[in-house]
Amino acid sequence: MTIWLIVLAVHNLIPQVNPGFKIPADYLSPAALLVLGITLVSWITAYFARGRRENVLAIYRVLIVLGVALIPWEVAERLAWIKPPFFPTVSKVIGVYIEDYPTLLLSIAYSMRLMIIGYVIGSIAGISFGLALGWSKHVSNWSMFWMRLIGPIPATAWIPLAIVIFPNTFSAGIFLIAFASWFPVMMLTWSGVAGVPKALLEAAQTLGADDKRLLRHVVIPAALPNVFVGLFMSLGTAFAILVVAEMMGVKAGLGWYITWAQGWSEYHKVYASMLVLGALFIIVVSGVFKVRDRLLSWQKGILRW
Repeated sequence: MTIWLIVLAVHNLIPQVNPGFKIPADYLSPAALLVLGITLVSWITAYFARGRRENVLAIYRVLIVLGVALIPWEVAERLAWIKPPFFPTVSKVIGVYIEDYPTLLLSIAYSMRLMIIGYVIGSIAGISFGLALGWSKHVSNWSMFWMRLIGPIPATAWIPLAIVIFPNTFSAGIFLIAFASWFPVMMLTWSGVAGVPKALLEAAQTLGADDKRLLRHVVIPAALPNVFVGLFMSLGTAFAILVVAEMMGVKAGLGWYITWAQGWSEYHKVYASMLVLGALFIIVVSGVFKVRDRLLSWQKGILRW
């Protein structure tokens, strides 16, 4: 709580140097008071609900680090050590979520639509190719060289061709995200299938399993840990390509929002949208981890996010 009391003191006691003609609305003070309230509730929850203490302490650590980061930023801004518009006030960044939330919500919806479609297509293609490469020597012999040649090419290198080949920027963006997701998922799936112990396969064959049952009941479950590692790895790349894809000329999305705000020198909106991208990434990865823990219950807790 002390950290956020210091944030409030810095914000309200240090006079603003060169405030300009228009004084922005003060959103930091109510936000800091809200954080203080959350901190107090967290402490009470941790005291009475000891089973949730780890979760509460995790939230508390995040708030402490955030407060420590805001203090020098607020001091530098109020003393005019950093110049706008490239380093806006914290209040202006918070104000984006209040004043411009309709455009921001619409951009989030468009970005998630593009992201989900491209990521799902790329993941399905990656898992399919990986299973084929790891299961069939014939497929592996004929296509592995081409997979290794094409896969490492950065998705951004395909932008000129994607713009020409696809009818609009939305479908081109889907292709770029799918391509970025496809290769890591494919390689990790192939590695998981190829690494299935022969003893498992021989034991299943001894019990009368044919190729279809081997693939469904032995190979795929044994390869799932590697598949999820590929899914996690591809998520970071997919989010990076998402922003690039939306900067190609789409009419909505967080990448478009960042480009539009930068064009008008509204860097407080750039910072706000970057924070939203980070929050969306955390939510999506947490969702994938929930699915992983449900499907791989015997490995629950080995990997944490």
